[in-house]
Amino acid sequence: MGGEAKVSYKDMYVAYLDILGFKELVGSESCDAIYNIFEEVKETELISPIYFMNDPELNYPLDSVKKYIMSDSIVMYIEAKKKNALNALVKQCSLMANCLLSREQPVLIRGGISRGKFYRKKYIAFGPALVSAYNIENMTKYPRIMIHEDIISEYKADYNNKQFIYIEDNNNYVSYWFAFDKEKKYSIAEKIKNAEKLLKESINKTDKEDEIKKLKSVLEKYEYIVTKLED
Repeated sequence: MGGEAKVSYKDMYVAYLDILGFKELVGSESCDAIYNIFEEVKETELISPIYFMNDPELNYPLDSVKKYIMSDSIVMYIEAKKKNALNALVKQCSLMANCLLSREQPVLIRGGISRGKFYRKKYIAFGPALVSAYNIENMTKYPRIMIHEDIISEYKADYNNKQFIYIEDNNNYVSYWFAFDKEKKYSIAEKIKNAEKLLKESINKTDKEDEIKKLKSVLEKYEYIVTKLED
């Protein structure tokens, strides 16, 4: 034991992303269907060059953004010392949310991005930056990815194109619908509206207050995304 190398934190940008409604997915979908969601999460790194091919600044270290899946949560991180590191992480979060929202059955995510000390090796991951990102995720009600107020200036400082972020409720969030054309936005909005109809039917069929509260919470999240897509 005494010969083991000493572990230490690194200065990282960390994103904590929560797959909303994951418990319901596990209860209603097959193992294969759930597995495919995470396969799509992994494959986002393969399509990054295509997704960002029209970016005026292609020198982002997109392949330096690492992923770690923990059940219904996805942790993405990158060393802060890398050039344009925060921008690379924001872009990968945008791509992740974009791909999951584009599925035949759209999957919504909510998250937070922070900076600080973080350690990851194999199946072990911990650190103040992860705790901070988790806390930020819990601060936002809707399916959006909030960027910690202390680091947003670092994003704006080295990237002039603001299309990947938007301001709402005096906070900065990652935009992941900007890349959709009008037809794509309409298609996704219609899928979500169909899901909304089913939720409303379920609400009308039950008299259990806890169940109604849970369903209405999901409905609010769907309505939020539709608003953004139709904006």
